[in-house]
Amino acid sequence: VKDLTNVKEMVDAISYGDTLLLVDHFDSGLIITSKGWGSRSIGEPKVEGGTLGSHEAFTEAFLSNISLVRRRIASSDFKVKYLKIGRKTNTRVGIGYVDGIVNQRILKEVENRLRAIDIDGILDSNYLQELIGDAKFSVFKTLGNTERPDVASARLLEGRIAIFVDGSPSVITVPYLFMEYFQANDDYFMNFYYGSFARILRAVGFVATISLPALYLAYSSFHPEAIPIKFLMNLSLQQQEVPFPKFFEILLLLFLFDILKEASAHMPQNIGQALSIVGGIIIGQAAVEAGLVTTPMIILTALTAITGLMSTEMMIPTTFIRLSLLLLTYFIGIYGYALGIAGMLLYLSSIVNFDIPYLQGTIGEDLEDSKDGLIRSPWSFMKKRPSYLTTNVTRQRTGGDRSEH
Repeated sequence: VKDLTNVKEMVDAISYGDTLLLVDHFDSGLIITSKGWGSRSIGEPKVEGGTLGSHEAFTEAFLSNISLVRRRIASSDFKVKYLKIGRKTNTRVGIGYVDGIVNQRILKEVENRLRAIDIDGILDSNYLQELIGDAKFSVFKTLGNTERPDVASARLLEGRIAIFVDGSPSVITVPYLFMEYFQANDDYFMNFYYGSFARILRAVGFVATISLPALYLAYSSFHPEAIPIKFLMNLSLQQQEVPFPKFFEILLLLFLFDILKEASAHMPQNIGQALSIVGGIIIGQAAVEAGLVTTPMIILTALTAITGLMSTEMMIPTTFIRLSLLLLTYFIGIYGYALGIAGMLLYLSSIVNFDIPYLQGTIGEDLEDSKDGLIRSPWSFMKKRPSYLTTNVTRQRTGGDRSEH
């Protein structure tokens, strides 16, 4: 129950489903929580699936999402600041953080950016990702999002900030750094040897999916002397039957894969699976038999597609980077590929996300900050939180280590 005197706040509360109690001779009203609309029950994650750990996922219910995190961080230090955004929608937004761990400077900056938003309505958390993120025209994410309460809780305990949006089944985490593309929740629930191996596999998959088409074009068209002679002769014989140059052949297959991926994403699950089978087997085989593409090109596209799916968060950046490297290679060969990779690394180095370098934690100067990078160290080694996220770096104490930091 809340005591209000502001008429606009009373109207907003009634519009949101609460009850207003007015009593004669009193200049205030009582807002009584009486929201009764239904919401989707807590289910399993659909995008960030995993075999280990919690199988709970956020829903569209605002308070339910906060309670899922509060159950995991059962401390009064977990706090949430509430505000409303949207002139027409009055969407409730919660800024969650762990007091004593969070960087107060970043927290204040997040709150200032949110309060500066002036828009008709916020219907999903992705609206906020575009409105408050750094490097707005970049294909790389600067704000993370997750549908898993355990992932959100783990990031909060590192010093990050969680942004809850009413009506959205995902929670924004701030800041988001490049290394997080290769991290998954399962890495922390399994042996650290395999967790590290899985991260290295994802990094190799990222390099492979952006590089395979460009390198194939570079070596087959500009540097054929680097290819074994038998394989080169086989490629030449098959290429004679194809009416398109290698560059357009690669573009055609990659474009076809993107069409199938987009179509299957917006279809019912059972139809989407059937479409994938039809597109991957029947159309591919028919294209080879019709002489439109070569068999090695089908294999190359399949490898590119599979490695690109190893990190679903990377699908959008890899699509644009792959195309850029392919175009550069088409014009100046292997030098174009090298130029593109160098340009991408320089661009990533230039991004600053809430005053934190985007590549921080990928190649760290501090050994402590690199223990949860590409190699996932054992929990007994990760005694400190990343220093670039918080000033309270002590995560765990063992033995005689009882000093406060």
